Amino acid sequence: MIVMIAFANKISWAWEAYAALEENGWTFSECFRNLSYILSESELTGSYYGDLLIGYLLTLLCSIRNIIQAFKTSGGDYSIQ
Repeated sequence: MIVMIAFANKISWAWEAYAALEENGWTFSECFRNLSYILSESELTGSYYGDLLIGYLLTLLCSIRNIIQAFKTSGGDYSIQ
């Protein structure tokens, strides 16, 4: 889940970069591969990681009930059936 949130954030930011750079001949795959360069040149790295943190916090907030319930029902006995 953690990896997929990071991947979705990167896709979202690459799509925005593509929308801004497509008139200069950039393709989406170039924007995706070079996103760290694009972010550093545009000084948006902080915003990128801020959005990533928000995604993680919202996921944790929405999952906290399930996480607590899993710990409550866990007896510590793990077996494969």
